[in-house]
Amino acid sequence: MKVEKPKAAEVESVSFLVRFWRERQATGAAPVLRGFVRNLKTGEERYLAGPDQLSDHVRRTLEGSETRSATDAGDRERAGA
Repeated sequence: MKVEKPKAAEVESVSFLVRFWRERQATGAAPVLRGFVRNLKTGEERYLAGPDQLSDHVRRTLEGSETRSATDAGDRERAGA
């Protein structure tokens, strides 16, 4: 069985650069995990207070991407593309 690849216009991807590090506390408390994420397509950057925020950020980005894709498709249809 042959599997066909989707056409380029049908595929949308989002790539991120993600970095986490342990930040020492001045009070001597346990280090805190901090992070940074960059959307490689848009250049948008965000600092994260912990790893839990990464999944929230990616989900919001993808949900926003779906909304933009639907809007863009509607614009193309109205323009006769």
